[in-house]
This record gives sequence, structure tokens and C-alpha cells, in this order.
Amino acid sequence: MKKTNPSKSASLQELLALRKQIKTDKPDFIRQDYHKKLRLAKNWRKPKGLHSKVRENRRGYVSRLKRGYGSPVAVKGLHHSGLEPILVTHLGQLKKMDKAKQGIVFSGKLGAHKKITLIQEAEKAGIKVLNLDPVKYKVKVTERLKERQQFHQKYEEKKEQAKKVLDKKVEADKKEEKIVDDKEKKENERREAEKVLTQKK
Repeated sequence: MKKTNPSKSASLQELLALRKQIKTDKPDFIRQDYHKKLRLAKNWRKPKGLHSKVRENRRGYVSRLKRGYGSPVAVKGLHHSGLEPILVTHLGQLKKMDKAKQGIVFSGKLGAHKKITLIQEAEKAGIKVLNLDPVKYKVKVTERLKERQQFHQKYEEKKEQAKKVLDKKVEADKKEEKIVDDKEKKENERREAEKVLTQKK
């Protein structure tokens, strides 16, 4: 167990390095019997049972939560770059941010189009994005848009081809109907002529 009482003169980078070291040594604090019972959550709860081996700090059982595992207070909640992460959902929040101390974390609810507009505004303001690489994300989105456009073009082409085939079929059906109608008309005329001839006799 590490002691986290660094001197006040320690720099931010030193404190961040210390926090990283503490986190590598820190065990996972898991609730007792979590692996045995489905109804139990993984998050830590203080063991209170009379026969609890974790409560008695026995060797070979899960580590018990104690003082000394915590990060230095000055860097608690900070990103590993040393900036305070601020959840951003709209442009108005960027104007209130301090670029020297704070960085952007995009909400998972945001769409690609809005993220790109926010990235562009952040680049103008000189604010750092913490939870994604802006350059790679822009490339990814542009590629996705190109793929979508190509898909739509192919879809429209297929639609036009299907329409042409359907139009040809309709025209052929109309011609057939016309031929049938002409035959029926001629047949009717012949019958009428025969009727007239029979009446004269």
C-alpha cells in the first residue's frame, strides 16, 4: 500500500506520474462472494459478516478497501494530460471553457455532423479534445460520407434501371392490348357485316 502525501512543491506532471504508479499497484476492490452469487453487484461493499474472512483481512482473499490507495488530491478527476475533462453537448459550452485548464469530452449522444462542427470550433479556440483524435475522426467521417454517397448513387442507378425495365414492360403490355383490341374490333366489324348481309336476304 502506497502513501499519497506528496509535498506541496511537487509539479502537476510529477503528481500525475505518481497517480499512474499508484493505480498500477492498486488492486480491484470487489465485493465478497461476487463470483459466487449472481444477485450481487461487483462494486465494493464493506464485509460485515461474523465469519467473513475479508473482514478479518485473511491472506488469499480479496483486498479490503483501506486508506493509502487514493490518488493525490490535486490531480483527482483530471485527465492524464493534466486537463479537467468537461462534457460538451453544444457550442455554447465552448465559450465558457478555459483552454489552459480544461479539455473537451464529447457526449456519446452527439452525432457525427455535430461533433465535426464542435471540433472545428474547438480548433479555432485552441481547446483540446480528450476522448478522440480530431484528425483521425474527420478522416473516418469523410470516408463514411463518401461510402454513403456511393451507396446512394448505386441505389439511384438501380432504381432507374428497374424503372426503365418496368416502362418497357408497360409499353409491351400496351402494344399487346392494342393488338388484341384491334383484333376484337375487326371481329366485331365482321360480325356486324355478316348480320347486315343476313338481314338483306
